[in-house]
Amino acid sequence: MVIAHDPASRGFAGKVLVTDLAGVETARETTASDCERVARILTLFVALAVDDVAELPPPAPAPVVLDVPRDPPPDPPPIAEHPGVGVALTAFSGYGLNQLDDGIHAMIVAGAGSRRLGASIAVSREESWAGDVRSARGTAVRAGAVLSIGAPWSRGIVGFVGEAGALAGTVQGIKSVTSGGCNGSAACACDSVSCSAEVGRQTRWRFLVPYASFAMILQIPLRSSLRPFLSLTHLISLDFEGTPTFTGLAELGVSWLAW
Repeated sequence: MVIAHDPASRGFAGKVLVTDLAGVETARETTASDCERVARILTLFVALAVDDVAELPPPAPAPVVLDVPRDPPPDPPPIAEHPGVGVALTAFSGYGLNQLDDGIHAMIVAGAGSRRLGASIAVSREESWAGDVRSARGTAVRAGAVLSIGAPWSRGIVGFVGEAGALAGTVQGIKSVTSGGCNGSAACACDSVSCSAEVGRQTRWRFLVPYASFAMILQIPLRSSLRPFLSLTHLISLDFEGTPTFTGLAELGVSWLAW
């Protein structure tokens, strides 16, 4: 509040600054012939400003934030099994009745979901000593149809693969020939009871036989399309002499699926 002599009006002039709640300043001015009158008017301005502040509504209370429990986010939708072509390649080794096998095995399948159909081919090196054969070695090729359930062409860990088809090959070995008499040969060992001679003959066998196999698959379920897996296979077939044979194979390989 300021009061000063005003020569222009031959009296006194007063000025007061009033600041409202918003921080806005307003200047109120007045003039009068004497100083006391100017002071009363300025005091009235101040009183009116105080009344305006008193009439303002109280400030609104701060909002109360309640800790409301929220539902957990929904699980992501499962990855669908789409139609596609799958390929698998393994190396295998196994042992059967009087027989050893090792080689490579390839499969190709198509379909959707956990069941797929396809074909397979395998090339193996065989060694056998069945019957009256000392040792027979050779190669064999088997080809057949494939039915796959689950791994290795699904997102699961365990699967089963069945095969059926034909197995063809050629082996060469030494066949033992036994005679009942002793003819004076150097290879003849005689005693007072009996005499036997064993003559080794090199022989080759060619064969074409049916086969069936059943495999349990254990795979590492990676997110990529290329996944390693282990196959425990039971192969049922005939050997080169037509004798039923059962071979257990362990296969280690990778599968690939074009989703």
